[in-house]
Amino acid sequence: MKYIYNRNPKGYYVYAYLRKRDLSPYYIGKGVNGRAWQKHHILVPEDKHRIIIIEAGLNEIGAIALERRLIRWYGRKDNGTGSLRNLSDGGEGTSGRIHSSETKRKISAGNKGRIKSEAEVERIKLGRQNGKKVSHTGQFQKGHKTWCKGKTLEDYFEIHSAAQKKRFGRPDQREFLVALLAKATATRVENSKKLFVKYPSGNIIRYDSVKSFSEEHNVKHRCIRHFADNRSNKIITSGRFTGYSFWFETNE
Repeated sequence: MKYIYNRNPKGYYVYAYLRKRDLSPYYIGKGVNGRAWQKHHILVPEDKHRIIIIEAGLNEIGAIALERRLIRWYGRKDNGTGSLRNLSDGGEGTSGRIHSSETKRKISAGNKGRIKSEAEVERIKLGRQNGKKVSHTGQFQKGHKTWCKGKTLEDYFEIHSAAQKKRFGRPDQREFLVALLAKATATRVENSKKLFVKYPSGNIIRYDSVKSFSEEHNVKHRCIRHFADNRSNKIITSGRFTGYSFWFETNE
């Protein structure tokens, strides 16, 4: 998946907030303009490199569809299906929100005395002359018709599913993807760090990767990676691996 570190994404976009400890996503959202960097009910990461734009240049229906798909993929903490802090399955956001009377009063009070720039006035005039609603960028083409006009979210899923089947349904495409996956797996194994483990008996065994040792001993990868990185070549003094030592092979 290609991540975009860009504070000026075009159109609607889908973004994620990453945890500091393992860079896993803890929130998925959609927005326009600077939404991903604005304060809201979820804590915004201080390190802006942990705010990623997953995909930009979308219309609203496309952004909703991708947001819902990613929330469904990672799951939510509140209902026990995953690790995200989202409190819904996505698609709500601020689009179509109905403000309360108190909110409307505050917005009105905040806008009083505000002077519009000449560019903003021209943009509004242009929209009224063409009888169209002006987009957030104020730009549109005469006679332009959006592909999603009159279509529902279910229509989008159906269109997207048909396109993906057409794209990957051919035998040559399937063979290409299988070969690509095999090559990526081989490269990952080849480039993985070699792990050395010294057992309490004094025997030293070299493993091709952390995964090899973890699967053999039925333990989580990150636990062994922590020992090899932060307690390299030191004897573990407590826990399941008391008496063991872990370190990675170096190129020196």
